[in-house]
Order: sequence, then C-alpha cells, then structure tokens
Amino acid sequence: MKKILTGVGILISLGIFSQEFECMAKFGFDSQHLIQDVPINVVDNSVYNDAANTSWHWTFENGMPSESDNQSPVVSFLEPGEYVVCLTINEANCESSICDTITILEKDTEDLCDAEFSYYCDGTTHVQFINGSYPPDATYFWNFGDGYISNDDNPIHIYASTGFFEVCLFIETDGGCSDSICHVVFVGADTDCQAFYDYSPGFWPNTYSFDDLSNGDVVMWYWDFDDGTYSVSSTGFNHTFYNAGEYNTCLHILTSDGCESSYCQTIIVENTISGDCVSSFITNEEYCSNCFSFENISTGIIQSVFWDFGDGQILLDVENPSHVYIDSGSYQVCLTIYTSDGCVNTFCDTVYAPSNLADSAIFISGYVRAGSAFLPKGMAVLFRETASGEYVAVQTCLINYGFYYFEPANYGNYLIYAVPYFEAEYYFPVYFPTYYGNDVFWENANVINVNEPLINYLDINLEKCTTLIYGESETDGYVNVGDDADFEYSIFGEQWFTEDSTRNRNLIIGPARNIPVLLLDNEYNPYRFVLTDSSGYFSFSKLPLSDFILYPEKAGLVTYPASISFNESRTSILDRQFIIRAEDIFYDVTDIPENLMVDYSIYPNPVIDYLNIRFKEEMNMPVQISVFNSLGQKLMMKIINQTGSGEIKVDFSHLNSGMYNLEISFGNNQKIIRKIVK
Repeated sequence: MKKILTGVGILISLGIFSQEFECMAKFGFDSQHLIQDVPINVVDNSVYNDAANTSWHWTFENGMPSESDNQSPVVSFLEPGEYVVCLTINEANCESSICDTITILEKDTEDLCDAEFSYYCDGTTHVQFINGSYPPDATYFWNFGDGYISNDDNPIHIYASTGFFEVCLFIETDGGCSDSICHVVFVGADTDCQAFYDYSPGFWPNTYSFDDLSNGDVVMWYWDFDDGTYSVSSTGFNHTFYNAGEYNTCLHILTSDGCESSYCQTIIVENTISGDCVSSFITNEEYCSNCFSFENISTGIIQSVFWDFGDGQILLDVENPSHVYIDSGSYQVCLTIYTSDGCVNTFCDTVYAPSNLADSAIFISGYVRAGSAFLPKGMAVLFRETASGEYVAVQTCLINYGFYYFEPANYGNYLIYAVPYFEAEYYFPVYFPTYYGNDVFWENANVINVNEPLINYLDINLEKCTTLIYGESETDGYVNVGDDADFEYSIFGEQWFTEDSTRNRNLIIGPARNIPVLLLDNEYNPYRFVLTDSSGYFSFSKLPLSDFILYPEKAGLVTYPASISFNESRTSILDRQFIIRAEDIFYDVTDIPENLMVDYSIYPNPVIDYLNIRFKEEMNMPVQISVFNSLGQKLMMKIINQTGSGEIKVDFSHLNSGMYNLEISFGNNQKIIRKIVK
C-alpha cells in the first residue's frame, strides 16, 4: 500500500484556493527592442496551476546560452537577424510548448533606443534605481512621481513618505531616438499591510492577467473591476473587459492581523469586443446544500470557456462543471466564452451557499482527468477501511465533467476509485478504472486518512493504454457472489450506466454487477476493461492471438486471475467463472455448472464440527467431496453415489482452526470450490 495522506496536509485554508485549468506556455521580453550583444531578460508569461512543481526548458537559436531550464532566463545574441525561441513547460498533468521568431537588431543602429530600469527598496523610504536602458550613453530624465526629478544614470532617491509612486524614465540619444517607460514603485517597510497588484495583457482580446503583490499575511482579497463585476481570487487569474474605456480597478485586502488596505490602477481598454456570441448558463443545486452544477447554454462557435466561481477557484475549458463552496455566503459566478470570430462575452449570476462546510460534516472532493481533459462521465466509489482491515464500499458519486464529491459519515482511512464510462464500445486510448494514487490495483492505491472535516483536490489521473490490439478472438464469463454478506449490493447492484441484462441465469447466488474486469498481459499491464452487467456477465472481443489475464478488481479482495491463451486452433474461450468471497475473488478453473447451482447450499460457514452440503434436486450422478488446506494438501475425500436429493455431512471436528478449500466434483467433470472457515 502506498503512503497515507492526512487531512492536515491538504486542508484548504480559508480564503486560499487552488486553481484548476490547463497549462499554456507563453513568453515575452522586458525590452521593446532586442539588440545585438545586449543581455535580454526573457519573461515567462505561462499559465499554470503550480509554479513550484513546474519545469521550464528554453531553446535559443544562435543564442548564448543555447538552452536554459530557468523560469525567466537572460540570453544574448552576438549577431543581428531572425532567430527562433521555444519554451516548453511541464506539470504533473500537462505539457505545453510555444515557439516564436524574434528579430535581433544591429547594435550600432543610430535610431535605436530602449528605456528600461529596475529598483531596490531596503524597507525604508530610500530607493536605488538601476538603469538598464540602451544605449548606455543616452541622456536620462527621471520623474520620481513625488515632484522630484533627476538626470543621473542610477539615482538614489529618498521619498518623504511611504506609498505608491509612478516613476518614469525618459531617454534620448544623440541620433534623436527617444523612449520612455514607467513603473509603479512601492515605498515603505515590508511589515506594513499594503495592497498592490500588477497586470499584463492576456491571451484573449481585452483580457488581462492580474497578480497580487501585496505585503502582509493576506487572507482575503476583493477585486473591483469597475465594470460591474468582482472577484475574490488571490492571484494569477484573468479578467475580460468588453467595452472600450477607462476602468479604475481596485484590490482590497485583509490580513490575518486585521489590517486592511486598498490599491487602484486605471486600466485603459482601447477597443470594444465585436462578434456574434452570447454567454449564458443555468445553475442547478446538487446533492449537498453548497453543491452546484452549471450548464453552459452559450451561443456562438465557442473555442474556449473560462469559469470564475467567485470564491477564488477558476476552471478553463470545462463545458458543464460542478462546484462546492466551502464557506456560506453569496458568490458571483461568471462564465466567459471565446469564439472563433474573436467574440468574447461574459455572463454572471449569483448563487447562495447556506452552509459552512469547514465547521460541519465531512467532505471529500476532487477531479478525475483522462489525459489532459476532465473525465466527462463516470462513477466514483468510496471504500472505508474497517476495524479488521477490510475495505467496504460505502458511497458512490457520479463523476460530472471530472468532478466528484463524497460525504463520509466517519473519520478514518478511505480509498477512492474512479470508473470511467464512454458511450463508444471502442475508443482510443483506453482509460481504466483508477484509484487515488493513480494505479489500477487497490494494493498500490494511496490511503486517505480523513481526520479533518474538509479534504479537497484529491485528483485522480486515469491510467491509460496507448497500445492498439486487434484480432478475431473472444472471451467471456461471469462474476458471481458466493455469499450475499460479502457483497455491497446497495453500491454495486445499482444501475450505473447500462440497462438491466436480459440474461436469466436462474441462480441462487447473486450476480456481481458493476465489477471492473481488466484484460492484462502476462506482465500485468492493462489493455482493456469492461464492467459486468446486471447478470454478472462480461466479454471481450476482437482480440489478437496472444496470452492474456482476466482480472476482476475490487478493493480489499485478493484476485485469483484467469490466464487464457489464444492460438490458431483456439480463438474462443468462453464462460470463465469468478466468485466473490469474503477475502478474495476466486477463479474456478473448471467453471461453475449453472444447472447444479439451483437449490444448492453449504452450511454452516464458519463450521464447528460438521459441514452440511444440501442438494434439493436429484443429481443422478456421483459426487466427490474433497477438503484441502491452505497449502493445497488434500486432507480428506469421500465419494457418494448420489442418485436423489439429500444432505451430505462432512466431518471437520478433527481439523484445527483455519481456512480450508472444499471441492465438490460431479460425475460430468465439473466442480464447485468454496472457502470454509473452521
């Protein structure tokens, strides 16, 4: 079993929320002109979930260096010309690349100049400005934003008070080239609570990316975009302005020690977005008081969608998401759509979450991904570890565009199992039922120790097979339940995806529905899977001539698989029989004869002295009873020439306590094998 994750390490704190969207590689430069033999600061503008767990790889054609793994490297080009720059970013669940051709200008061009500067503040009102302009022999004019100016190359300025100041640098060369640049500079002690943010143009029209740069231990954010919308996201989100104009965009913050601060900037939007599209969605309440699903009913040829749930969480390119609000209150949910004709439109609606989940019941949630996309449809199963160390299925939840959600009744150890469902019979690549911990076998799953009321973002990445197999062979079989007490009919017996089977097997023991059966190779690599239907039936067709393993999977049970081998003379292997028992899923090598299962019972189990085997109908054939120990050694055998109904007694009184296998062989060379506890 893999590591146990505790709720402490993944508990979501108040006001701080993760963001779920696909990564996107983007980059830019901090200079307007890129000049030969002048160091260039390359700026990573990528969209990603977690920078701490992201890797970057840059390639620079004819650059020095030619490659770099830094997030924002510095590069020089010795010769003017056009060169290709490429960036690849990698996250756990996403990879994105982008290449662009840049133009490096000749260094001695007379009409070329570029204003640039950085600054350093030591926590007082003293600020050191560092000139990075080109050419270095230009004339400089500084405006410090407080009424003072300077012509020094790298001035040190002392401000009379703390606060934000717009500092501008103007340069002019002897050849008549001029340029300017302005930066907002924060002056003051680092320990002060002070709101501050930066923004940059985003990927879509009229869209800007906002980054919080505030000082202090901020626990709450409130953004007012001056266009009738707001957000409580912390940082790294996008906002779209639809109409041209000036927007006084303000950030209000609250820190853990009660300090409040605000900071505003005017954002000038030059163009009004055109195009024929209308954003809209329908809100539906889900299975808990704070659970909502959103149905996108927008119009237009939509290329991308962007959801902001108003609590700091966002989602990119999920058509109809679900969302759980942790805290009670009203939230403004906004959907922004981007269409092929350049139209951008946003629709917002308010939802009310009545409960404070962090202070009430236990909640577990996460997302399931199939590759880089969210799984459109599936079933999540929650297994609880019992006091005896067994795993019992206690809840199911439909997976809606990747999202799943559970409300377990008790603290303890749990496993989460995601079962995908696709409408097509054949699809590629093949995605498999996967446990949290990203493995198809429960023995390798991550155990979740639920010891806090709220655990979110337990994401599952479905295992997949990218090897295409095809042929004319086929196999099928059944998964049965040996004892009703060993199977959670209230969980697996429900109709998950498919209609009830029309097969009538006339069995006393129950069929095991919705059990994943994996088709493995001899190295236990999965190729395909199916769910058993309401009769316990499963089948695989279009298989090549090869060796395979049939492997029913259920958390907590040891599977004894069936090996099958197709060759030119054997292309059909049918009626493989499995039995779900208290501790295992047992493969009956010689199959279970359905006609002999009618009116058949073995009791008591566990046994003390005598085990009774009862057949109510006439057998008209001899019956052989054998008992084996756990090592496979035969301990006793008796043959009864059974010609009618009756009861057979098997003496267990002289056997020690333990586990035994009872084998009932019939005159037609068929067997039944049951595990007996003494």
